[in-house]
Amino acid sequence: MMAKKNLPVAYVVEDGCSGCAGAPMCITVCPVTGSGGVDGTCIDYVETDDGPFGQAIILEDECIGCRICEIYCPWETIVMVKDGHQDRESRWFDKY
Repeated sequence: MMAKKNLPVAYVVEDGCSGCAGAPMCITVCPVTGSGGVDGTCIDYVETDDGPFGQAIILEDECIGCRICEIYCPWETIVMVKDGHQDRESRWFDKY
């Protein structure tokens, strides 16, 4: 599933993602990736060298912009961005 042009997509602010102790909430609730979702992968979980747990990575081309991962992220590390701006200051829903 391809993200529609000019719609916001989710982005993980990497320095804030804890990986939810190895069981990322974002993957569980994502309608594309989570259980019962449509075929496809929107959120990957990757191991890191920085801590005991990995972190979530969102694939822009698969994100449908539903905001569910952003809403459920316990660390407020997932933000919706538009036009490739990938930081907290570019939060799409705060600006538009």
